[in-house]
Amino acid sequence: MDYPLGRSQTFVSFTTELIDVMNVIGTWNGPFLVPADGTVEFQLFHNGTPVAGFVTTYVATEGGVKTAVAPPPEVFAAGDTFRVQVLTTGFDLPVNANGLFSCSVTIGVL
Repeated sequence: MDYPLGRSQTFVSFTTELIDVMNVIGTWNGPFLVPADGTVEFQLFHNGTPVAGFVTTYVATEGGVKTAVAPPPEVFAAGDTFRVQVLTTGFDLPVNANGLFSCSVTIGVL
């Protein structure tokens, strides 16, 4: 889904997190780690076009928080749209004891 902006914004940072879904509901299951041969990629889009630098990728055994390294500022005008795409590859369920993960994205703006 594309989200329109009500006013001009400059996006300056992009941080993502993988979370074991059971941790969210109060049952500690340890950190979520990408399975062997798997990847999880987060990508920011501006008016339907991928934004260079606003991407994080997790590979096998990685998890937790990642921040895109010094992406160039991206200026969005009022009415422009953005979305974040999450792409997974190489997952065979169950990928952990529960087979599920949640994710979080934080975009820093000026």
